[in-house]
Order: sequence, then structure tokens, then C-alpha cells
Amino acid sequence: MRCNPSERRRLPDLQGRELVAAVQSKLSDAYETLLPKLTVRADKTFNQEVSSLRGMVANGSIDPNAAKTFQRILQNDVLGKFKGQQALTGQTMKAVESDLGQKIAQLGGSTDADARLVADALREVQSSLRGLVQRNNPQFADELTAINKGWANFKRLERAASYVGAEDGMFSAAQLQNAVKALDRSKDKGKFARGQAFMQD
Repeated sequence: MRCNPSERRRLPDLQGRELVAAVQSKLSDAYETLLPKLTVRADKTFNQEVSSLRGMVANGSIDPNAAKTFQRILQNDVLGKFKGQQALTGQTMKAVESDLGQKIAQLGGSTDADARLVADALREVQSSLRGLVQRNNPQFADELTAINKGWANFKRLERAASYVGAEDGMFSAAQLQNAVKALDRSKDKGKFARGQAFMQD
């Protein structure tokens, strides 16, 4: 992974693991700067999406214990944070996002199929939260979209840089394609098969 010349106005002249760390730092800084300006209040759309997702998990072909794990994480790590006023501060939203991301990574990497299903359901919760943030803060919609897209790009670069053979974080085009495929969450990697996965082009 090398720094594209067009990016040098924003990033230091780094490569490999140092560049991965620099990109992560800049994205985190951008989000941290925006957070205090945000208002996050639950709305009808968010409540309906969460209710629908709860029903799908409860009635789906998933182990009951795994379904309970999803419900516990949803209640304790997301809905419980809204409290009486049904609202989050920007800092609380950041903590919720961080907790969700960690659990998604942990469960999504499991060899247990039901754990991976829980991770998929939590990704839907994460997506609903991000939609809620954008609806609540239309004046920052473009900035939020750019940051979220930046994170999605970064996670694929980070995955590619972590592969065996990516010496010092320097990865090949083939390793990037493998990372893109690994992070394609569509059913049976369908988007990747059609050449439509994020960053596949």
C-alpha cells in the first residue's frame, strides 16, 4: 500500500503499515471533530427498522441462545443508551459505534454459523444507526457520508495489509481483491460474483 501522489496534500509520504495507521488516525480525527455537533434522536423509521430486525432474528432459523445474544447486545449496547429522552449525545454515539464494531468483528470471525448470523444482524443495526444520524443531521450529511465511505474503504485496505505475504503492510492487487471478497456481506458473495462488491472495481 503506497501513498497516491494526489493524496500527499492530506497524508504524509508513508507506505505499508505506517500509512494504514495514518489513514485510520485521520478518519478517527474527522469523526471526533464532527461528533460534538451531532444530535441523535430515535425516530419512527429507526424504531420500525429495529422492531422488524428483532422479529426476523426471533423467528429465524438461528439457535435460540444466539438469538438471545443478539437481543442482549441490542438492548444493552444500543437501545439502553438512548434512555428516557430517546436521544444520544455525539460522544455516546461514538461509543455505541465502537462497541458494535468490536462485537461484529468478534462474532463475524467465528467458526460458528449462528455467531456469524448475529454479526450480520448487528451490521443491520449499525446501518440503521448511521441512517438515523444522517436523518437527524442533514446539514452534515455529506460529511458523514464521506467519513462512512472512508471507513468502508479503509477496512478493505486494512484487511489486505494484514494478509500473510503483505510484507510490512505492502499488499498486491490480488490481496486487495481477496479483502474485497472477504468483506462482501451479500448472500453467497453474490455482489463479488457479479463484479459489484464495494471497491471491487
